[in-house]
Amino acid sequence: MENYCCWTGQIINNNKSSLIFSRNTCRRRKKRISMLLGIKETKDLYYLEIKLTQRRRSATDFLHILEKATNKLSVWGKKFISTAGRITLIKSVIQALPVYYSTLSLVPISVLKKLVKMCRDFLWNKGDGNNGLHYVAWKDLCKPLKLGGMGIQSAVESVEPLRAKLVWKFYNEPNSLLSKSIYAKHGNQFLHSVRSHNSSPTWKLYLSGAKALKHIVKWNIMDGVSINIMKDIWLLDRKLECWPTFISNDIDNISNLSNFITEGTWNAEELKKYFGFDLVNLICNQKIDNDIHEDKLELLNSHSGFTLSALIKNANSEKMEIDLHWINGWSCLKKLKLNPRVHHFWWRLQKNALPTRDFLNQRKLVDGNLCPRVCCLVEDANHIATNCFRLNLLINKANSWGFEIPSFLNLNVVISFLKDKSFNKSFIKNLYCSLVFTSWKSRNTLIHEGKEMDDGFIVTNAITYASTSFSYIHSNHWNANQQMLTPYSWHPPPPGWIKINIDAALHCSKNAGIGGILRDHRGRMLLAYGFSLVHWDIRKLEWLAVRSIGNIIEDWKLKSKGIIVEGDNYNVMKHFKNLSNLDKRRLNKSSKEDFDFLNNFEVILFKYVSINCNKVAHWCANHAFNGNFTWDTLEVKKVPPTFFSLLKEESDRSSIT
Repeated sequence: MENYCCWTGQIINNNKSSLIFSRNTCRRRKKRISMLLGIKETKDLYYLEIKLTQRRRSATDFLHILEKATNKLSVWGKKFISTAGRITLIKSVIQALPVYYSTLSLVPISVLKKLVKMCRDFLWNKGDGNNGLHYVAWKDLCKPLKLGGMGIQSAVESVEPLRAKLVWKFYNEPNSLLSKSIYAKHGNQFLHSVRSHNSSPTWKLYLSGAKALKHIVKWNIMDGVSINIMKDIWLLDRKLECWPTFISNDIDNISNLSNFITEGTWNAEELKKYFGFDLVNLICNQKIDNDIHEDKLELLNSHSGFTLSALIKNANSEKMEIDLHWINGWSCLKKLKLNPRVHHFWWRLQKNALPTRDFLNQRKLVDGNLCPRVCCLVEDANHIATNCFRLNLLINKANSWGFEIPSFLNLNVVISFLKDKSFNKSFIKNLYCSLVFTSWKSRNTLIHEGKEMDDGFIVTNAITYASTSFSYIHSNHWNANQQMLTPYSWHPPPPGWIKINIDAALHCSKNAGIGGILRDHRGRMLLAYGFSLVHWDIRKLEWLAVRSIGNIIEDWKLKSKGIIVEGDNYNVMKHFKNLSNLDKRRLNKSSKEDFDFLNNFEVILFKYVSINCNKVAHWCANHAFNGNFTWDTLEVKKVPPTFFSLLKEESDRSSIT
């Protein structure tokens, strides 16, 4: 200990220190050591809020997580909070409580399940403590927003994605003390190791993280010794056992991929014994990286801007069963930027998760399914959104005030109207959604208080909800200059400069294309190009599109005053833009190559633009599906008419003279 203090310059504070002894240490020795060091003995020790013990930790060691959640929920439960507000509190506060502990320790599943139950009860139970109906299944609430869920992260299902970063850090920092210790004891084959009952807690944590990590990584091949042919991802973006193709059964007798690699190249004759002709060609086109000293893991989706946990959750969401028709209808509602309460109401309306008379009658909770108003019709989702007599009165009232709100036959027609891009009056769509919501609130007032709100009051509330949603977008206080700064069209570079627009396109068949166009300050095309390839990651393709500039640009173009590169992928543009400010010595291999690529140019700037400013490059990327092309002149026979029209459209919008 004295040596440690000399080496580090630190001094031990005996009052804040504790000693933990092994079970095999006798009581007399424990007492002597404790008196000699002047440090008290303890059975349990907390380090960075993690409890360190000699025994296996049980659920009682993590009850403080449930206590924190109970204290917060008991306070919130006494307040009137809407369902949308409760979901926000669950996502922003309760979900965060177990994250740290689940990542670094083995929290029992029973504790996490109790936390999930507390969240469900808080969301659906009544304010007086009585049980309420659970209108939507918890698994539907936990689906991502893009798949029609509420984006709640289940505490149970989030455990493995959180621990994946530990395994990823092990592979990327092999020289750290922890990585060396784990490698010496367990090796580095996390992806296919089996967890046993006697495994250490650390090993269990790493195996749990590896189980989630293996779905978002692929192998960069050097010699193939570490790669399982069928169970690892090394060809495109999926394991060979998931490919819809025929493979010889004898492949199971081969331990790893190194059997098909000879002196740094693929052994085509050996591959033909186990794979078909097309698959052999695809494998032979797979790059073998001889610059690395061993097989190395890399992310399937690079430059995504997501954390490892988010990438894993996205990969898991792709396996979920989805209703495309429902999701398409829901996506149009999200684009309207509704008030949060209106937004949640319409989500429940589409899920048929509102306490309508028909809903309650099917569950034998009320007698009859007719609307409590004077409609004398079945009260269901269609009735609430379109056919209710009171709703039509409210629409007529709003129209008498100068609005032009249409009427509809059923909910499907409403969704089609909201999806209709030709009707560009988004405020009217927003107002209709708000009217349905305020009409429903008035209906609930009739049920619980015996009287409805005034028509004018309901319509005014609906207008308030709709106008509030639009206030931050269509502000009347913007001046003319601020509106002109919004990038809606392509603009030429300064005199003497060259602007290069790049883009990438990806088909579900993994066929891909990258393309770009070079123009001068007068908007004249200097070069247009496109390359076809096979890939799975659109962000990687955008990165390749930037790197393709070095292959097509000519020496005389390097003599220009400067080059501006525009693309519609924010993360890729940000990556290249920030490279010039970084120390090359601290960059990884891929970033160093990008850094050297930038050094080929005197002045090069990167800028993110919307797809409206990148239409020609987008067309080039899609045209590359048909094959590689390079155009340095606008010959009529070579260049399609669509390209001419897009080029002219961008030139006209930029007002080039």
